[in-house]
Amino acid sequence: VYRTTKYRFPCFFLTVKTSLGMGRVVATVIPQYENEELLVEGLQILKQWNPKWSPSFTMTDKSSVELGAIATVHPSCVCLLCDFHRAQAWERWVNKSANGVLPEHRD
Repeated sequence: VYRTTKYRFPCFFLTVKTSLGMGRVVATVIPQYENEELLVEGLQILKQWNPKWSPSFTMTDKSSVELGAIATVHPSCVCLLCDFHRAQAWERWVNKSANGVLPEHRD
């Protein structure tokens, strides 16, 4: 929902994969600003509430705020990039004229 409502507030969802393979939102962090320091604070609060929480892997889009916050709070956690967002970023890069990819080579 971030940047899709008139309120434009940053919103981070923590989702876990269930034993049935479904994703479920288990926490939401809504900081005043989208920055690493505030997201670290939110993740640290979640970690205090769940002291045994130590994820091996996370998945995110290519957000330096998210990647930095996860690395700070869970330094041994491996961050994976979401395939949808990776493909979207590639498509945008290829179609940006400043990158010099000719239309006939974009596919």
